[in-house]
Amino acid sequence: MGIVDSCMHKMAQHETVFDMKQPWLLLDTSSPQGVVAVWQDGLVCAQMALPHFRQHAEMLSGAVSHCLKQARVAFHELAGIAVGQGPGSFVGVRIAMAHAKGMACALGIGMVGVPTLLALAAGESKPVGQRVLVLLDARRAQVFAQQVLYLHMPECSWVLPVAQGCPVALSQKQVMQETKQVDCVIACRLQQAWLDALGSKQIVQVHGPTAVGMGRMLVAHLAQEGLPDRRGCGELQPVYVRSPDARLPTGRVI
Repeated sequence: MGIVDSCMHKMAQHETVFDMKQPWLLLDTSSPQGVVAVWQDGLVCAQMALPHFRQHAEMLSGAVSHCLKQARVAFHELAGIAVGQGPGSFVGVRIAMAHAKGMACALGIGMVGVPTLLALAAGESKPVGQRVLVLLDARRAQVFAQQVLYLHMPECSWVLPVAQGCPVALSQKQVMQETKQVDCVIACRLQQAWLDALGSKQIVQVHGPTAVGMGRMLVAHLAQEGLPDRRGCGELQPVYVRSPDARLPTGRVI
């Protein structure tokens, strides 16, 4: 069974398992611009951007309270939390993940991990069958990269990206090879040198995952997998594709 057939089969199995009329909290701080939002019944009810990378940790709690108040949703009314799972900033991914786990455990609700690169792609409208390379600055002269194929999902009203392989960290030379296989590039916060290297390839520049992109991937996840186990909130792990930048003097990874 291919990846597309498998996806369709799973969605058919979970037709009535979830109800998106209940509100979900969306959190992502994996990229330089973070986002907090409330998603309900296929719509963003409230959202707040976190534009200052070094202030994500101190702004996150206040942003959550602001969005819930704006959406007129109480903490106990949340059905669950969707959190950016990475890859992305090592510290950034952990900020949202830790916050989401604490809230989920305290409220007794489930958590869903939303892959950052898929959320970036889901925030953009593309035709069915378009193959896109999603890139996010990873420093160390690399980018996090993943190819996606846009398909119409039967349980959703949107065309959504389906991962074609796992996310990887690539050099500029490797990215140039990957771009030969795609129709378009979605680039998140890439330096100008990277953009120049992509040449004439169509490039869509974004600042980070959007509430719309995260919400759509949440719906796709629930359609495929059903509601998450409320007891498993502590088991959700960040997605890392390489070791972190920070190291102890002995060379051991923190």
